[in-house]
Amino acid sequence: MKKKMKLSTKMACGFGALVAISVLLGLASWQGLRDINTKRALLEQGASALEKMGSCATLRRDFAITGFDKATGETKNAAEKWLDAHAQLTSALKELEASPGLDDDKLAQIRKVSSSADAYKTCFEKIGEARKTRDQANGDWRTLGTNITRDLATALRDTIDPALQKAKDDKKIDE
Repeated sequence: MKKKMKLSTKMACGFGALVAISVLLGLASWQGLRDINTKRALLEQGASALEKMGSCATLRRDFAITGFDKATGETKNAAEKWLDAHAQLTSALKELEASPGLDDDKLAQIRKVSSSADAYKTCFEKIGEARKTRDQANGDWRTLGTNITRDLATALRDTIDPALQKAKDDKKIDE
């Protein structure tokens, strides 16, 4: 059959085959680039969520150090900053969960991290309450210690020192 075809027909069929191959390669490349772009977007969202998780960890450490005290020049304490960072983390996880292109395993992992983030907030709130109790106990202890020291100083000044001086003056060492 090939031998009976005209040269122009053979050239047209060859050109048509090249065009068909080019279209197929173009479609495959387009699909591959679209998948790469989707995975890149997911990776960026995941990196953002991870950064926000790291921010929560840093602020938790800062809270352990400073408690509810505000740093110089700051308007919020570490606990308030942690709550803001946690809200950002939760938002980033929800955004990531709603993203297209996630397979079932990754979606399950994101949901697990999201539920763990809720438990993390609960634990942090318990730590905050414990810190308040500790700070209150330290304040009470400090007040009690100050009162005891003041009372001992008063007793020493008003009772013991005069009695000691009187015993020395009277030369009664046993007293």
